[in-house]
Amino acid sequence: MSIKKNQIKLYQVRKVKICALTFLVVILSISCMEQNNQICEDSTPVGSDITALFVDDFNCTLKKLTEQDQVTFKIRSQNELVEWLSCGSSLPDIDFDQEFIFGGRIKSYKCGHLNELVAENWCDNLKVKVIIQPQDCMAITDVYFFVALPIEYVKYDLKFDIINLDL
Repeated sequence: MSIKKNQIKLYQVRKVKICALTFLVVILSISCMEQNNQICEDSTPVGSDITALFVDDFNCTLKKLTEQDQVTFKIRSQNELVEWLSCGSSLPDIDFDQEFIFGGRIKSYKCGHLNELVAENWCDNLKVKVIIQPQDCMAITDVYFFVALPIEYVKYDLKFDIINLDL
C-alpha cells in the first residue's frame, strides 16, 4: 500500500507542477503582450526638409508621372535622383553614403501648398507627416515634398501621414 500512496503523491505533485507552470506561462504571456502594446509617446525629429531646395531653387518636377493622388519614393543614389526628377537647374550633389531622400507628390484639390514637413523617429519607426494648407480656390495643384534622412533609416518602414488643414 505504501507504493500506491507514493504513486498518488507523485501524481498530485506533477499536477501541482503542471498547474504552476501553466499559471507562470499565462502570466509571462500577458506581461509580454502588455509590453508590446505600450503606447509610445517619445519622438525625435530626424532629417531635414529640403523641399524648398528642390521646388524653389531647382524647380524640380517628377519625371514618372502617374494619375494617382499620392506618390512617394526613396532616392538612394544620384542615378535614382536623375531618374525621378526633372529640374530647371542642375541637380545638387547629395552624399548618398550619409543620407537618402524620401519624397513625393500629393494632389490637392484646393490649391494646396506645403505648410510643414516633419520627420521623426517614433517608437523605433520613422514617421513622416506632410501638412498641406489649402488656398481659396478650386484648382488642382501638385504638392511636392522632400526630406533628407540619415542613411541608417533607409531600411525603416515609413509611416506616412497627410494632414489637410481647413481654410
